[in-house]
Amino acid sequence: MRHFQDPNNPVNYRISYVAKDYSLAIVGDPDRLSGFVLSRTPEFSWEQWDLLKSTWSKPSPSAGSTF
Repeated sequence: MRHFQDPNNPVNYRISYVAKDYSLAIVGDPDRLSGFVLSRTPEFSWEQWDLLKSTWSKPSPSAGSTF
């Protein structure tokens, strides 16, 4: 089995959210300085956008701040 992350070093990104159908994901760096929305399609619906906004604005349990 090949590992892409060295277990002796800190992670370089975190997956903060994945939709149940894997159509959308939010990925960011551990310091929460940058983030990306990943989508299986080049555009997404207003419903998906509303879901992303509500997910994005939820406080992080560990950091106590928004993404």
